[in-house]
Amino acid sequence: MTPLYRSQEGFSLTEMLVAITLLGVGLLAVAGMQTVALNRGGISFRSSTATSLAHEAMDDIMSWDVNSHAQLATSSSGEYARDVSIEGGGVFTITYTTTKDTPQAGTTKVVVTVRAAGNPSQPVTVTSYKKVV
Repeated sequence: MTPLYRSQEGFSLTEMLVAITLLGVGLLAVAGMQTVALNRGGISFRSSTATSLAHEAMDDIMSWDVNSHAQLATSSSGEYARDVSIEGGGVFTITYTTTKDTPQAGTTKVVVTVRAAGNPSQPVTVTSYKKVV
């Protein structure tokens, strides 16, 4: 049976194959973007967790009494916590360094560094100063 109008013919097999190929390429691109987004989300979560741990450690160190913690009155470094495990965030190591009379006499500079076990090359660092009298 011959169609009455040319517009009633429908799609050819070639057109359908081209359409399916384009759809497949588009879906693969979306899947690739989803994988990258999930990976970056994990990195962002670990970074924000490390920042939170650094601020908590800094708050604790800044509350130390200068007379009972010689580290605040001298230049030193130490480990605040090792292998801190956060569910869904990974494992972290927290270290600190104190530098006496920096930036001026009677002031101690405190630097807290948090490193993730999976990515030690990108540490989070928080710096603060404490007046030592």
